[in-house]
Amino acid sequence: MVRAVQSGDLDRIRQPEAPIEVLAQQIVAETAAESCSEDELYERFRRAAPYRGLARETFDETVEMLATGVGEGGGRSRPLVHRDRIQGMVRARRGIAC
Repeated sequence: MVRAVQSGDLDRIRQPEAPIEVLAQQIVAETAAESCSEDELYERFRRAAPYRGLARETFDETVEMLATGVGEGGGRSRPLVHRDRIQGMVRARRGIAC
């Protein structure tokens, strides 16, 4: 396989930088196990190589999307997490399992 990559017969694998869909899945998985503070979750993800440059604004937008559902109008999906803005905590909604 290494020879195939070196000869150009096989594409190199490039890890995407901060894939948001994976981030969203992992936020739901983390909160399904236990409630987490938003700050703690953000720092936890920043320790992972693909998310080392993750902007806090992007993280917050992703949490907000998970808390309000994806889409518009009648096509909006149901929220997957509950976001407690006062305490700064995120937890999975009932019925959400990893």
